[in-house]
Amino acid sequence: MRRTFLAIPLAAAALVAGCGSDDDGGSDSAAATVEVKTFNFQPDPITVDAGTEVTWTNLDETVHTVTAGTREKPGDEYDGQLAESDGEFSQTFDEPGTYDYFCTIHSGPGMTGQVIVK
Repeated sequence: MRRTFLAIPLAAAALVAGCGSDDDGGSDSAAATVEVKTFNFQPDPITVDAGTEVTWTNLDETVHTVTAGTREKPGDEYDGQLAESDGEFSQTFDEPGTYDYFCTIHSGPGMTGQVIVK
């Protein structure tokens, strides 16, 4: 039996969905994706609109975290665990500002990131 698979490039999955208001006054939801690949958060930084849900997807074969703050000053707003190979964690950013995050397990230079909310 022959099977055909449709491959969607990962870069396309990482595009940020638009946000705005529809005609009845409701809001469309916004979403963005950060991939964890080869011990790097990508893209970094990521810029999103206020109210956007950011989802981190782990493409590495090891566990990572997405922890608010910096190594020197961790925050307590969120501390997501990313299981190896496709583990996910999501956080919504409602207020404009710059939000640092890092992996508590791995201290390499690619294991820090920022979410910039406009």
